[in-house]
Amino acid sequence: MANDVLFIVEGEDAEPKLLDKINGTLKITEDINIYSYGTMIYQLYDELSLDDDLDIVLFLKSKENNKRKKEMLSKEFEAIYLIFDFEPHHEKFTIDKILEMSHFFNDSLDKGLLLINYPMVESYKHLNQIPDCDFINKTVTKDQVLRYKELVGKESKYTNITLYHRSLILELIVHHLIKFNYLANNDKSLPSYHIAMDLVHNKDFIRFQYEQYENDKIYPLATIYFYIIELKPKSFYDELKLPIVNELCK
Repeated sequence: MANDVLFIVEGEDAEPKLLDKINGTLKITEDINIYSYGTMIYQLYDELSLDDDLDIVLFLKSKENNKRKKEMLSKEFEAIYLIFDFEPHHEKFTIDKILEMSHFFNDSLDKGLLLINYPMVESYKHLNQIPDCDFINKTVTKDQVLRYKELVGKESKYTNITLYHRSLILELIVHHLIKFNYLANNDKSLPSYHIAMDLVHNKDFIRFQYEQYENDKIYPLATIYFYIIELKPKSFYDELKLPIVNELCK
């Protein structure tokens, strides 16, 4: 589908490394462009005017002083993904802000598609084994969210991204897809392509996670993977027919 694809990400390290590893291993697209915004989505919200005239690429380009980044933002992009953390503990957080951003950035082929990781992108590796049948019900408390990176560093068996191979990446993705479907639809199965795309556009899930957080828990869940489903749905789903699916869906 896509030629040049732009990923606007929050961090300078975690997201670029993961995207580079996924794309280098799964060969999703040859033309990957990663722009690190450098701060959380709520800061971006405060700087934007969410109206029909907003072009996120032109906005970022107008503020960018780095020549290499400016040149990258001068390309024509067929798909745009904004990958940010939920971070409900942040001082600038409000549920209205994240919902408004999600409503506005709802199409990768137009304004861009927002993919939210709960509570942070590090949730992609918050497993202690493969298969991890406990992951589907795993939650963290408000206090744990404050030190989430440290927590994942202690609990995850998959912290060294340089050791990731094709089957491991696919197995990690399966865990998150099944968990998302279970939490949103009470269906402990690997969602179809159409259900998966409905999930990523499900604004009720944002409210659900916020309500859970208000009750002192949140479900770790990564959606950074969802661009793969959109860019290569058939070939990707063919590869997801893995033995661990049956284990996780019991």
